[in-house]
Amino acid sequence: MASELIGDRANLALLTLKKAKRLTMGHFLKSPLLRWRYGGPPIQNLLLIPQELRTCDPSFAVEIETGYFGLSGVAVNTQGASPFAVNAPNNIWKRELNGFSWLRHLRSGEDGISKTYAVNLFNEWITRNKTIGGVAWEPHVVARRIISWLTHSAILLDDTDRLTRERYIKSLTKHIRVLSGSLAETPDGYDRLVSFLALVLAGLCIDQQEKLLDDNLKRFCNEIDRQIAPDGGHISRNSQVNCEILLDLLPLKQCFSARNRPPPQTIIDAIQRMIQFLKFMRLGDGNLARFNGCSTTYPDTLGTLISYDDVNLPSQLPLQSSGYTRLQHNNTILIMDTGPPPSITVSGEAHAGCLSFEFSSGAVPILVNNGAPNLTSQQWKLQSRTTSSHNTLTITDSASSEIIQPPLLSLNEEPFLLRGPKSVECTIRENEKATLVRASHNGYADRFGLIHIRRIMLEKSGNVLKGEDRLDQTPKVRKRSVSSGWPFAIHFHIHPDIAVARDESNEQICLTLPDGQQWRLISTNNIIQIEESLYLADFRDARRSVKLVIRGIYQAGVKILWMFEKILV
Repeated sequence: MASELIGDRANLALLTLKKAKRLTMGHFLKSPLLRWRYGGPPIQNLLLIPQELRTCDPSFAVEIETGYFGLSGVAVNTQGASPFAVNAPNNIWKRELNGFSWLRHLRSGEDGISKTYAVNLFNEWITRNKTIGGVAWEPHVVARRIISWLTHSAILLDDTDRLTRERYIKSLTKHIRVLSGSLAETPDGYDRLVSFLALVLAGLCIDQQEKLLDDNLKRFCNEIDRQIAPDGGHISRNSQVNCEILLDLLPLKQCFSARNRPPPQTIIDAIQRMIQFLKFMRLGDGNLARFNGCSTTYPDTLGTLISYDDVNLPSQLPLQSSGYTRLQHNNTILIMDTGPPPSITVSGEAHAGCLSFEFSSGAVPILVNNGAPNLTSQQWKLQSRTTSSHNTLTITDSASSEIIQPPLLSLNEEPFLLRGPKSVECTIRENEKATLVRASHNGYADRFGLIHIRRIMLEKSGNVLKGEDRLDQTPKVRKRSVSSGWPFAIHFHIHPDIAVARDESNEQICLTLPDGQQWRLISTNNIIQIEESLYLADFRDARRSVKLVIRGIYQAGVKILWMFEKILV
């Protein structure tokens, strides 16, 4: 444990150092040395326009005309001013604005108004950002802007004036040079992967950029192998990141074919693995289970990505690399977090939800974690990452992973998960009647001397889900014969569309689903309490919901038994 803590502190110190280095990169990026090192041949012609797979909203231009600019779930009233001139509500909104991914909405417009807005905003950005620095020039924002300008080059270049075209070519050349020079300091995870992807895409889409492609393709493939696990999960353990990567990786693969170059096998294999992972993580309503920063996903986007797959759904065996387990019998699906938190370097969105699970019946989600909030509900961001916001057990309402703010980093940076369960074990077995999962974690071992062990059994009928939670003393505690009366709570967060009520006996909780199904929760040795909760993974805003909580005081050898049972009519 001491060596693991030292390793976490070393990683934390490295993150702090890299943050400081990024703050000084602006001087290098303005230097003539950068032009000499990463200059390459000037851009002459575009050869390809990548396909856009992200959802487009043709009404976006109408919103701009009425004075609103909506990004990341927040519509800012510009009051007639440019979106680049208003005070951004936060850096997330500002990064999306400067990434130009919103060009897809204007490209989908049917009239010339959308094109006029796109060209005018492009030219204004060029005028305002001649000097390198700030959010607009963060490496992953530069990468997103390169991808957006290439993908939507038609709306910026077709039937436009010579000055706009010259600005486009000159600025795109500058972007490639800047991004090439800042790759080493790009934050780990998705940001770094998309930065390499942008350079590879530029090498394919722009004439005479073979050197740019050759210099970055192998590094990009190495980054894919490092970040995408053998089972298809991303190192951040956030399945929504898979969606974002695939939305760029699939068009990139098509660009290889269009240039008569076979796409690297690394890319082909990664695409297949990631799509299988997304299928593995879907509940009955078609949405991804809400673990480790995943929020509500657009069903049409997810459907588009999965349509690129022609392989059968993976088995119910645990995803050993990514740390998830799936059970499915008939129309009942259960997905469980059976892995440790990700590395500190990519844990900015991770949640302390070890051994939590979600499950659905038919097309209706029943148990859901709170999920990651959208941009309008960011005040709940830290709360959403705690253990009590997940369907699992807590001790004294503390998290199974320690969430801290790294020293010397901006207060706007997302807190990281520094210390979590270092040992998470999971086994799964099946018999003719049911499938059983046994999992445990030691996230409470240092503070309380206890190991959380959870057993879940889903019957083959799909109508009965039985669970057992217990807390075992660690070997060190058992040797000292110490027994502490720690209060614990087992949380079950109910989807807000489900009606919850006690039965007449006051011993069972009845759940009525929107499609008429009825389920009940029974606990044989504890009273079930109905308490307020929040469902944060919603496109609109946080929604009020309820959670069912089994509370008690730890005693050696006590097992908490509970059961969700479908009421058959």
